[in-house]
Amino acid sequence: MNAVELTGVKKTIGRLNLNIDILNIPQGKITGIYGIKQTGKSTIIKLITGIDTPDKGRITVLSGDLYHNPELKGQIGFIPDKCGYNLESKIKDIVASIRSFYKNWDKELFETLSQKFKLEMKTKLKLCSAAVKIKLAYAIALAHHPRLIIIDDLSSSVDSIVSDGIMQIVKQYMDKDTTIIFTTKSSSDLDKWADYFAILRKGEITDFINKEEYMKNCVIVRGDTTAFEGRSNNMFRGMRINDNQFEALAENRDQIEKMYGNSVQYEKPTVGNAVVFLSRGDE
Repeated sequence: MNAVELTGVKKTIGRLNLNIDILNIPQGKITGIYGIKQTGKSTIIKLITGIDTPDKGRITVLSGDLYHNPELKGQIGFIPDKCGYNLESKIKDIVASIRSFYKNWDKELFETLSQKFKLEMKTKLKLCSAAVKIKLAYAIALAHHPRLIIIDDLSSSVDSIVSDGIMQIVKQYMDKDTTIIFTTKSSSDLDKWADYFAILRKGEITDFINKEEYMKNCVIVRGDTTAFEGRSNNMFRGMRINDNQFEALAENRDQIEKMYGNSVQYEKPTVGNAVVFLSRGDE
């Protein structure tokens, strides 16, 4: 079962042309959407959360139409990339105004999370650090037991140490079948947290990957281009050739080793290595 489905979705904003043929986010898993700047990550998040609408296509969230069923929004926990709360308000007042929107608000859970995140409830938000502001957003997002948690740019507002600590708490307190979607421009976030990840390149999803299965089978291949003689090289991804030396990613190690044998070198990639090859495309 999928928590989110995008089919034939198109959205144009300025120079960005988002074109998603199909993107299915599995329920109960953590999915990362990876892309460099201005590839459409935040636009996808806005479409999934109902902040914006597509020019064309269909979006299903939690088996429903978010645009015609606003109650679904109460089942989503959203952490934006920038603080959207009133900076002049105290944390306790922000929480008091927000909790009334959620039928499933769990006062005890929020108090537990506020202690974990060391939130000072009587402090004005403008006096808080970026880390405290983002922790507040996470505490609010988790406190109403959402079925779907959406994080726009996981590591944008805080350093990796802080975001890692937050994600550990999220995994500890999220409900069993909760789905998490996050965007990132850091492959290390995919390595640490994602069960699945998508590569977003020039407004299109070029790959959707089961991380565990993919990393078992893929391999970096390097060697002289003479190795191609009499053999196919169409199974490689992100190939680069320099002075008759090539490097590329292959997605089926067993098949490549049978075909190329000892004529090339093989290296087990990290998630970061694989993402580099997949996201740069073939030139």
